[in-house]
Amino acid sequence: MSEVRIFFNPLDAKSRVDYPIEPGTQIIDFLQAEYPTGFGGSLRVFVGIDEIAIDDLDYEVKEEEQITMLVMPAFE
Repeated sequence: MSEVRIFFNPLDAKSRVDYPIEPGTQIIDFLQAEYPTGFGGSLRVFVGIDEIAIDDLDYEVKEEEQITMLVMPAFE
């Protein structure tokens, strides 16, 4: 099983929430299902240790892959 880890505060490891994700699921589909209204800040997405562009969220998660998301604070 693959996993998505979301850090709602990248400076606080306790802000992490983990979700199992089925291989073959597109990252954008996961986000739309779990967070349809977004996060209120910008998002950085990593597949393993490689950051992917927001335009590439149609990426299909592979078996045993870890996706890490960092919610960056919004500045006004």
